[in-house]
Amino acid sequence: MIIDKTEADLTGRTCNKVGVGYYAFRYEGDRCRKPAGSCLRNQPSDLRNEDEERIAQGKAPNYLLRRWGTPFIPSSDYGRRLSFIDRQRRASMLTIETVADSIQWIVYLYDSH
Repeated sequence: MIIDKTEADLTGRTCNKVGVGYYAFRYEGDRCRKPAGSCLRNQPSDLRNEDEERIAQGKAPNYLLRRWGTPFIPSSDYGRRLSFIDRQRRASMLTIETVADSIQWIVYLYDSH
């Protein structure tokens, strides 16, 4: 999934955003009159369910990688892999943070014409 940073709050202070924390619950306005879980909307599981419904209706997903191309995990004896096929040329930036002691980047460029 790719979730826009406007839909997250890493401080934990905002209800109904990815990253909600105790502070948001504690200081939620009129919380005694709201149903349980009222501060927990728009979490990754909700966004995934929303996308699955969109796909079932024949619409493009908003957050799943299928919106931009075809993700797949090939079988390999070399450990975990994530591949992504994008048949369009794009200008983009992708930031991945991980322990990179044993990462190997392989880029295949091809022209479908």
